[in-house]
Amino acid sequence: MIRHATNRAFTRVELLCVLVMALLAGGWLTWAGWHWRECRKQSRRAACVAQMKELGQAFLMCAQTEERLPRSAGKSRMATNDWIFWQTNRPLQESVMSRYHPDFSPPLLRCPMDFEAERRVYAYSYTMNEHLSQRRLFREGPRGIIMLAEEVAPNDGSWAPGNPADQLAGRHDGMANVVFGDGHVEQTPPRDATGPSLPLPK
Repeated sequence: MIRHATNRAFTRVELLCVLVMALLAGGWLTWAGWHWRECRKQSRRAACVAQMKELGQAFLMCAQTEERLPRSAGKSRMATNDWIFWQTNRPLQESVMSRYHPDFSPPLLRCPMDFEAERRVYAYSYTMNEHLSQRRLFREGPRGIIMLAEEVAPNDGSWAPGNPADQLAGRHDGMANVVFGDGHVEQTPPRDATGPSLPLPK
């Protein structure tokens, strides 16, 4: 007896199971991708905080040793005591702050989320409050004054609070990392960092 081959079609239940499995797999992949991106973002944010904290400690060491902070490294002048030699004709490793940090190099000076840094003339993310240039500031100094800031697109090593050209970055969910005068790091909305909130030390 000859048996004829017959085409067996998927039943509705089987098709429904396949569809449900596909939706679950797609949802899981979407969640996994989102979770991975969030983890990477959090890791970069933590790295930025750590870098700024290291820089803050180096600034405080400088203030204690030199009895005052370095210059803020504005573009209008070049001084031997600029905190950072950012110009292309000046060796970064000869910056004042290189004496107070063992690895004063570009990775330390760039936020991991600042993807445009290397394309700018000032190829770094962090800048010094120009109001503190050459001021006396020690560890017990004012907590409420920002010493180092994370700018969105800095054009030199100096940050002028309140200047429209010196806006703080919002790379971390709309917040910027800043270092205060006592060395601690916080995240702050860019609009809140318009100037020192305490009298400046002399």
